[in-house]
Amino acid sequence: MYLAKRLSIQLLVLISVVTQQTTAQPLSNKRLEVSEKHLLTDLITEAISRDEWMDANQLFVSSLQAESIKSGELDNLKLSLGLANMPIDSLDFNQEAMTQLKFSVSQMLPRGDSLALKKETWQQKGQVALVQQYQRAAQIERDVSLTWLAIFEAKQSIALIEANRGLFEQLLEVSQASYSSALGRTSQGDIIKAELELIRLEDRLASLALIEQAKYAQLGHWLGDLESWPEPNSLPQVALKQARFYPADPVHFDDKSHLDNKGHLDEKTQTPNHSITDQTLSKQFVQHPNLIELDEKAQLAQVSMSLAKQAYQPQWGLNASYGYRDDAENGMPRSDFLSLGVTLDMPIFSKTAQDAGVKSKQLALNAIAFEQALALKQMLAKYRVIQSKVAKLNQRHHLYQSSLIPQLKQQEDIFLAAYKSNEGPFSDVIKARIESLNAKIQALVISVALQKQKVEFNYLFATSNDFLLGADLVAPMSSY
Repeated sequence: MYLAKRLSIQLLVLISVVTQQTTAQPLSNKRLEVSEKHLLTDLITEAISRDEWMDANQLFVSSLQAESIKSGELDNLKLSLGLANMPIDSLDFNQEAMTQLKFSVSQMLPRGDSLALKKETWQQKGQVALVQQYQRAAQIERDVSLTWLAIFEAKQSIALIEANRGLFEQLLEVSQASYSSALGRTSQGDIIKAELELIRLEDRLASLALIEQAKYAQLGHWLGDLESWPEPNSLPQVALKQARFYPADPVHFDDKSHLDNKGHLDEKTQTPNHSITDQTLSKQFVQHPNLIELDEKAQLAQVSMSLAKQAYQPQWGLNASYGYRDDAENGMPRSDFLSLGVTLDMPIFSKTAQDAGVKSKQLALNAIAFEQALALKQMLAKYRVIQSKVAKLNQRHHLYQSSLIPQLKQQEDIFLAAYKSNEGPFSDVIKARIESLNAKIQALVISVALQKQKVEFNYLFATSNDFLLGADLVAPMSSY
């Protein structure tokens, strides 16, 4: 039964790998030759270039640009042709002097600067939509990076368990032989415990395989041909975008000088490092696509308010008409008529409606200002949270690598030696080996978590200059 369960779980792990290739296209040797250093960069670039949302947004931007051209034109001329003052008794065109064939043209002019402001409104809407592409690119950069790191974590956890499973199986065989020969201190309970630990390992493998499969499926949302991409064999190292404007490492991602020789935080760095002030951070964060989008929306609201104010302006109209008259019945010529006129639409009795329209736009502008302040506060808070997380993760990473893992290995060797010399129980050996394996997996999780914090950190410092978007929607990520 145990063998059948093991085979079924191994089959699940195999299915996890196969499902990564279900949507695959023919292998690309060029992609398979991508170095580990640039693998994540190429994945992000490919994901952005293949994003259907980008294509849809680009078409939407083009439609707004076309609409701006349309809105910047005057209304069409109104032409009319009529027969005026025709005598109904004879229907004779030249009988009466006032009978004429009348051709008229009229044109209404826009109120104030409303025509230019309407055009600017649509142009600004297009600018808002365009900035959303950069925000989308920054989100894809973050999501693909986090997904790829999660895949690496699952793969390496599976590899660690697989590497240790053979040792557990050897221990089980030794304990079974010792129990059968009745020469050692191994009991049937020890054998059952060893078998249970193996089953738990198989269950962990199955759980990790499901996580890996789900993450590959999530990655397939952006990349369909996963088969043509190499698998992550080493932990992707994420470069900090912050270094572009501030070369120091106040968050201590890579600088461990804030830890003492025991891995504890130095007294001087017990609180998060605030060497970069909120004012300095704010100047950088305003370049983030999210805040740029809010700024563009604020400009759009400002233009909309200016357009609403044009309702206070009068609207002028021009008209002209030409009346053709036929000669009189006695042959005497009759002069044609030319008429010119001006119309004026005065907003005298609609002030309440106009005031309400302007107030509406003003309130919308004020609301965006609050959104900007809130977004900036959230980014500053996120920055400080990352500082705190990284400080603790670095401390844990140091403790695991310098103390916990070596001591657990030493404990494992001592218990194993005691068991071999018939001086210690077999359960201690199993427990020590499980603790050692768990510590290695947890150290891996911490290392990946540090890189994930770098990804979140980089998202805060993303700018529109990171993504060369446009008609071809190409976005090289040189920061990784």
